[in-house]
Amino acid sequence: MPSNFVSVVVSVNGLSFTFQLTRETMNLGLESHADYFQFHGSSLRDNGGGKNGDAIVESWWEVIKTSPEGATEDDLCHYLLALAALRLPTSRAIQHVYYSGYLSPGAERDQTLDDQTFTRIDQVARSGQLNLIQEEMESVLFIKQPDAKSRIAFDEAFQIWIGCGYELAVTKGEPGIETWLSDLSKRIRNYTRRGDAKHHANGTGTRVREFTQYFIYEAHCALQLCAASAWHLIYPELQSRFNVDQTSLLFMGFMHALHQPVVDNESNVLRRGALCGQVLSLHPVGRWLLGRPEHLLAIGKWITRPQYPQMCQSGNVAGVGEYQQVVAAVLAAAHEYKSAVDQYEDKRSRGSIVTDAAQTDIDGLQQDGALLFEALAADPAVRCERCHGMPTYVRMDPPPCSAPEHMTVVFHCPVCNTERTHSFTMAQAEQLLADAA
Repeated sequence: MPSNFVSVVVSVNGLSFTFQLTRETMNLGLESHADYFQFHGSSLRDNGGGKNGDAIVESWWEVIKTSPEGATEDDLCHYLLALAALRLPTSRAIQHVYYSGYLSPGAERDQTLDDQTFTRIDQVARSGQLNLIQEEMESVLFIKQPDAKSRIAFDEAFQIWIGCGYELAVTKGEPGIETWLSDLSKRIRNYTRRGDAKHHANGTGTRVREFTQYFIYEAHCALQLCAASAWHLIYPELQSRFNVDQTSLLFMGFMHALHQPVVDNESNVLRRGALCGQVLSLHPVGRWLLGRPEHLLAIGKWITRPQYPQMCQSGNVAGVGEYQQVVAAVLAAAHEYKSAVDQYEDKRSRGSIVTDAAQTDIDGLQQDGALLFEALAADPAVRCERCHGMPTYVRMDPPPCSAPEHMTVVFHCPVCNTERTHSFTMAQAEQLLADAA
């Protein structure tokens, strides 16, 4: 799937925001195609939110605060969380809560579900019950959830942390927000780097690191909502500049929408939505969908069905065959992705990873790079050669075809304001990260 990069500029209340997008042509089967624009994953995960982070958050905030209703207290808290997501090491932290990591080049992408799993997915999809669909997704992708006692404590701590930011934002404006973000980054960095023994010695308890992971996940979800909202600003520009057709808009609407939470009528539990607050196009399950012709075909049949927009708006879709098929496709993609993750982790634990050069595509490596090296930048083995300061991850340059397992990583040192490059093999990078964990 060849892709290219395009820049799109949108205007909100006289302010301009520039978005960097990738463009691909997706084959939906039955002689149907879609012009697909998306945010490249690394454009949000790179240091400081990448190329798109600021535009996504600030354009959302500009729309909210200038709306007729104005910004509410919840809106300001959401804005603070989204800003925090641009500062915090989200790529690694959220992996302790919900499987969201892009596959490394050595992962096996040819996955086949067993009959039992396939039958259960089909039954869940045909039921049309959103709570069962979400439960199936959570059973595959949720890593851990806090128990009832921890959840109460975490909620209280969360309100204190975000309350400090809210108070500074209201009383001191942008300088206050910057102070809160700086203090928050330092606090989380200290908490996540301490081992259980140090937490015991300092009297903070062993759950503090777990809480910071959940806090970072909440920030990540706030950024995801802003990203989903940005597309409503971008779509008109795509229609104007690239003559994007209706099928393409419907396809992007399917991929970029944020599935909203629903209430489980049986347990009265407010859920986070099918992907636990994440957007399909920004989650590796979405990328898996794009790489499977059978899954793309299911999406194509659904979005091109007569009265598709009206059915989505009304919510009367549970008994529609095409809807059931696309739900089954998403669930199958989640299982296939998780199976690939499990196999990769098993190989990694046994030290038998072999990178297949044929799987080493540039797009995948760029996305994996941010996940791998954002945390690697904090490893003691990586230091600025000039001043020995702690660098931050900038980017990973694609490996040459002649040496697909070797990569060049660029770090920036904020102390002496220089960029340095380091060469790693996949095995070296994995070992450093394992040691750092």
